Amino acid sequence: PLTAIGVALAVVDLAGVEHPRQHLGAAERAGQQPGRVVVQGFGVGVGAAPPQPSADNVSGRTTIAGAADNVDIDSVSGDVEVTVNRANVNIESVSGTIRLSGRLGREVSVESVSGDVAVNVLDTAIERLEGNSVSGDLDVRTALAPQARVKLETVSGDVQLRLPRTVSAEIRGGSFSGPLRAPGG
Repeated sequence: PLTAIGVALAVVDLAGVEHPRQHLGAAERAGQQPGRVVVQGFGVGVGAAPPQPSADNVSGRTTIAGAADNVDIDSVSGDVEVTVNRANVNIESVSGTIRLSGRLGREVSVESVSGDVAVNVLDTAIERLEGNSVSGDLDVRTALAPQARVKLETVSGDVQLRLPRTVSAEIRGGSFSGPLRAPGG
């Protein structure tokens, strides 16, 4: 897992080897910005177990890009940006925007207390998608697998579910305040 708290960064690599904490100066020399967690280009060698990156971030931006089976991120304050190939994804954020894109796995869960959530699924069909926000918009673009389950909720924000024209689905919606629209017929 990767952990960033303020300016310290602890890294456990995919082989389970823990690397010493890096001081702010070392992170700056490595081209990192203070308070950021950045993982890019992780992949799988022949015969190796697929990576399963996770990140816990108290303050700052979290960015993950690569191929994995599962991605798990918890962020207290800061934007989260994830671009993955074939991963099941779970992202929880207290404050900050969540942007998730790529050829996602079958299951996706995104939750934000205060912040917008954008999910853009490329070239795959989701089987289960859950999106929640207390104060923020949910914008989801995806194809759906047969018998897919999608649940999108927000207390104060807009919900947009964008599906390919070829999708046949039963959709139920409700609103405490504001209109419901289903363009496309």
